[in-house]
Amino acid sequence: MGRPRQPHGLRDPCVLRVLRLSPCEGGGTHAAGAPRGQGRRLIREQGGHGARRHGDAGLHAVGDDGADVTRGWVFHASEGRGRLLRVLVTRYAHDLGLLLPQVNPEDPFETLAAEFASGDRAAETVEQQPDFQRFFPPVVADSDAALEFRCRAVTGQARNRLDAAQVVLADLGEQECRFVRVPRSHIDAWVQVLAALRVQWHVELTGTGDRLAEPTEQQIDESPETAALLDWLAILIEDALQTAWQIDQA
Repeated sequence: MGRPRQPHGLRDPCVLRVLRLSPCEGGGTHAAGAPRGQGRRLIREQGGHGARRHGDAGLHAVGDDGADVTRGWVFHASEGRGRLLRVLVTRYAHDLGLLLPQVNPEDPFETLAAEFASGDRAAETVEQQPDFQRFFPPVVADSDAALEFRCRAVTGQARNRLDAAQVVLADLGEQECRFVRVPRSHIDAWVQVLAALRVQWHVELTGTGDRLAEPTEQQIDESPETAALLDWLAILIEDALQTAWQIDQA
């Protein structure tokens, strides 16, 4: 079962501009120049895609004048970053909708039947999509038992993921802004969604659902936008986790 992508994907001019700026996310990250003029990229360290050394960034909540206003994390949404992330999260939420029952609120019997049938359909969809297989890995080695578990559990897990995506979309809002202030209570939802986006685009880049797969140099050269997106998402995840840790330790 195929899933629709963005009409212009990551080659949209707006997206390319954001990805070229992405290494500046976090207010102090410096990146090396990428080969062939494809925009700046992070220096890759062993064991990660764009991970940075501890202490490269320390985010805190700021007002429009730069003053601290609350304890939380700040997503720098200027230069189209907020618009890009909104597109990616909306696409992710749409994909999760494929795992949920199509209900008719005016017909309770039809709704009940859809709920009963959704488990088998969701499990089948997961089997067909490498990124979904990463989201919902088998919990037991036996294939029949794993399929039965997916039939019972995937729909509920997809709803939880969709709830987190809706938190992120609500925080992003519809209007363009310089900063998105994320309270501590929302950071976990953001990290879950950002990590899921990174899984989706890692599968897109490597062509496999293997979580240990490393993109080849050829894959990176052929899709530098996707590689840059993975780096950018890694920066956001690290910054959010670091800020959450600092808040929890205070």
